[in-house]
Amino acid sequence: MEVIRQEQIWFRDHLVRQPKQNIKYRLSHFVVKQVTDDGILLYNNVTGCLLFFKSEKDIKENFIFLVEYWFYLPVDSFNECDWVDFLRTKRIDDASHQGINSYVIMTTLDCNARCFYCYEKGTPRISMTEKNALVTSEYIQRHSTNKVKLTWFGGEPLLNTVVMDLICQKLNDFGISYFSHIITNGLLFTRNIVNKAINVWKLKRVQITLDGTEQVYLRAKAYVNSQGSEFQIVLDNIEALLNSKIAVNIRLNQDAYNTEDLLELLAILHNRFGTNPYLTIYNHLLFNFEGDYTQEQIGCYYKLKNKLTVLEYIKGYKLPNGMTDHQCMADSSHSLVITPSGIIGKCEHFTEEKMIGSIFTEDIDSSVLKMWNERYDKQKECNLCPLYPTCIRIKMCPNQKKHCSDFYRKDRMESLNIAIKYCYKEWKIHKAELTGLEN
Repeated sequence: MEVIRQEQIWFRDHLVRQPKQNIKYRLSHFVVKQVTDDGILLYNNVTGCLLFFKSEKDIKENFIFLVEYWFYLPVDSFNECDWVDFLRTKRIDDASHQGINSYVIMTTLDCNARCFYCYEKGTPRISMTEKNALVTSEYIQRHSTNKVKLTWFGGEPLLNTVVMDLICQKLNDFGISYFSHIITNGLLFTRNIVNKAINVWKLKRVQITLDGTEQVYLRAKAYVNSQGSEFQIVLDNIEALLNSKIAVNIRLNQDAYNTEDLLELLAILHNRFGTNPYLTIYNHLLFNFEGDYTQEQIGCYYKLKNKLTVLEYIKGYKLPNGMTDHQCMADSSHSLVITPSGIIGKCEHFTEEKMIGSIFTEDIDSSVLKMWNERYDKQKECNLCPLYPTCIRIKMCPNQKKHCSDFYRKDRMESLNIAIKYCYKEWKIHKAELTGLEN
C-alpha cells in the first residue's frame, strides 16, 4: 500500500482513528474504487485520502489501516449521511471566526455587449462610484482576517477600472493581502491594462466566454458599436494574458445546435494556443443542466467534453479535498457580493432581490441570510451515492432542484474518476523524478 494523498488537514487534526472491533465491516459508500493497469486505487470522498494497492490481497493485508482511516465502516448501525452532516457542521463551526475572505465586486452593471442569454437583461446599468469604492475597501478592511480574494464582475467590469484601481490601492494602504480573478468578455484588455492587472489588481485568473467561430460569436455578443474585429481582438488579448502567465479559462457556451461550430472553434484555439499550461477550456450548457434534456443534447455535450479532455484543456479535474462545507459562495459565511450601489448579497445572479445588507451599515438581514443557508433534505438515493460528501443543494439556487438528475450524477462521477486518475498520474511522475534524483 502507498499513500498517494493524505487526508485533508482538518481530518488529521479532528477525526479520531476508528478502532477495529470484532464486528463486520463494509467498504464505505463514499469510497470510490478504481482499477488501474498496475493496481487498485481507493479514494475517500469524505476525508480526501487517496491510496494505491498492488492487488486485492494488498487491500486485505491493510484492512486494519483501512478501518482506522474510515475506508471501511460497520455493516450495522452506521448512517454515513448523518456522519458526514455532523462532520460538516463541526468544520463550519470551527471556521466561523475566520471572517470574510472572498468578495465578488460588481464594478458596473453596464456592458459593451448585448448577449441574448444574459440574465441581467433589464437591470439598470449603474456603475460603482469612487465614493462607493472607498467605502467598499473600508468594509473589506473591517470584515476580513486572512488573505482576500476579489472577483471583478459586471456587466463588463473593465468598463470601470477606476474603482478596481482604487479598491486595490486602499487595500494595499490597509496592509491587506489580496489577489483577484475577473469574469469578462475580454475585449477591453490592452497592454497597459494587462500590466496593471498584474501589478495593481494582482490578477491570477480570467474567465472569458466564447460562443462560437467568428461570425457566430459576433452575432451572439452583439457588441455595441461593433467594428467586426472583436473576435480577433479577444483572441489577441487571450494570448497577451497567457504570455503574462495569467491563467485563462475559456468557457464555450453550448446549446443543442452549435456543437459542430464549437468543435471548429476548438480547432482554431488549439492551432493558436496549443496546450498552454495556463489555458483551460471547458463547455457550459445553456440549457438547464438538471432539467429536461434529450439524448441528442446529452450526446452533444459529451462529444465536445470528450474532445476537450483528449486535448487536455479541461484542467478542472483537480481531486477535491474530500467533503465540502458549502455549495458555493451563497451558503458560505466567508463570501459576499457587493453591487455598484453598495448593496450586499450572497449570489451574483441576484442584484436587486434577496439582498442581506449594505456596505454603509453593519446591519444584516438575518431572515434573508437564513434563506440562503436552507438546504434540501437528503433523498433516499443519497445514502448510496459516492458524491454525497461533496453535493450540497440549496433551495435558493435557481439552477438546482430537490432531486438531482441521472445526467448530473453521471457527469460528476465521470469528473471525479478522471480527477482520481490524474492525481495518481501526477504522483507517479513525481515519484519517478525522485527516484531519478536518488540514482
